[in-house]
This record gives sequence, C-alpha cells and structure tokens, in this order.
Amino acid sequence: IAVDVNGKIFVADTQNNVIRMLTPTNCSSAFVLGAVSAGEFGAMTTVAPGSWMEIYGCDLTTGNATWDSQSPTLPKSLGGTSVSIGGFSAYLSYVSPTQVNALVPAGIPAGAQTLYVFSSTGASTGFTTSSNGFVINVAQVSPGLWSPPELKFGGKQYVGALFKDGSGLVLPPGAILTGDFAGIPSRPALPGDVIVLYGVGFGPVCNTASAGCTSPPDAQVIQQSNTLQTTLDIIFGGSGGAQADLTYAGLALNSVGVYEIDLVVPEVPASNVTTLTFTLGTFLSSPPCSPILPGCVPPPPLYIAVAN
Repeated sequence: IAVDVNGKIFVADTQNNVIRMLTPTNCSSAFVLGAVSAGEFGAMTTVAPGSWMEIYGCDLTTGNATWDSQSPTLPKSLGGTSVSIGGFSAYLSYVSPTQVNALVPAGIPAGAQTLYVFSSTGASTGFTTSSNGFVINVAQVSPGLWSPPELKFGGKQYVGALFKDGSGLVLPPGAILTGDFAGIPSRPALPGDVIVLYGVGFGPVCNTASAGCTSPPDAQVIQQSNTLQTTLDIIFGGSGGAQADLTYAGLALNSVGVYEIDLVVPEVPASNVTTLTFTLGTFLSSPPCSPILPGCVPPPPLYIAVAN
C-alpha cells in the first residue's frame, strides 16, 4: 500500500494482478482513508492492543514529526497531532499529512472501534481539527511476521529472518539485496542454526523476572525479558512439517511494540522455498478456506531457505 503526495492510495492486489487506485473525494480537512497493521508485517485490517498500526489519509497534519527515540516513552501527541481509538489515546512515533504511525493502546477492548485523528494548528490559538471517524477492528491478537518487500525473490515473499550470531539474513543463494539491505550477507539456514524473527500483534506478555504475570508499562522501551501469554508454535514445511524449538518469544528488548522470536531451525528437507507458518493459540497464519465461503483467498505464504 502506498500514498502519493495528492492523497491517492495505491493498493497492490497480488491475487488479481492489479494495482487499485483510491482517490479521495474531499481533502479540505483531515480525512482518514484507511488503517492497517504495520505494512512490513502484513498490513492486516485487524489490529491488536500494544502493537503498531499505520493510518493513511490526507491533510492529517500540517507537517512531519518523528518520535525522539532517546525518550523511553512514546508520546500521545506529536507535531500537534493526536489519535483516538475507541476513546483511548494512542501513542505516536511518526506523523505526516498522509500517514500516521501509532501504537494501539494496551487497554482497548476487542471489537469495532472508531478512530479519529486530531490536528492542532497551533498552541497559541488552541484550534484543533478532527478527521472523519474511521472504523477499525481490534482483536486481542493479530499477529504478523516481519517480511519487507525487499525480501521478495522469484515471486515468493521470504520472512525477515536473521542469524542470532549477527552473520546476516536467511535467504536463498544468489539473493540480490538492494536499498537498506544492500551489502548485508545472506545464506540459507542449516538445521540447528538459531535465527531471529520479528513480529507485531502477538498479544500480551508477562515479565519473566516478576512473580505472577505482570505486564511491561504501556508504550515504554522494553528493558526486561518477557514471554508471550499465548502459546506460539512455528512450523517449517507447512502441514506435516517440523515444529521449531523456541528459545525466546516476547517483546523485543530496547524496542516498543515489536516482538522477537528466537528459534532453532528444525531438521527438514533442504529447500529454498520452505514454507513457514505459525499458530498463536487458535490463530492460524494460513487458515484453510471454508467451502461455505466462495471466493475465499488464503493469505500468501511466507518462505525461508533451508540447506543441509
């Protein structure tokens, strides 16, 4: 998904081999046109508390502003802009006229919630404009793994997996990396390698060093190891494949709203197009289509390269 300087939204529809263009009818004031979970993590239309989302529109604010990452807590107002979701104030990391990146408040209940973007034209006047109300769906979990478009090769989207020892990315031989990934070494994983995945929307966690289950403070940089409250299984090779042993699954240290999953690559047949799926409680990353739902299109699979 992309937005141009005029507020037009372009959506790449892979299954239908088209690019859809949405043109706003009125941008005389702040107008929300769409909202999804973080784009490089699946851009899903359902978002989860405590995870990142992207809000697209036009005239959302008068300029650009970015959270100062030296601050340990995300702000609720940035560049004179704030976001309300179901009456809860969201936390912000970036605002611009066409895009706002927000962290969904941890306490927001599941279900349909109305989102508003508020933009102040100046503290001296106190004048604030509100966008239209845009309805989004909130669920306790809405997980997606980091899989940036730069890691798409041969028409197949590879998950953004890194070797735990810092030696590079897990990719098939001959993968040519460009942009921000240029120069990063890569190779297929071997059974027994420890690799790292990143995600959003994996739900609540418990601090591992605390008695009982205490959660980290909302919207603060994570300083303490923690673990997911919901059971997570990572499968290599699809149905009938091998389950990986997880060595860590929780919010990533020194970050906000991003989950880290460390795992040991299981013994599977060598293949540069090994499918990678997961279950999080009852959530399936690749749910089967029901015969009573004609036209069902399952989400595209993620791949990882495994050698022997």
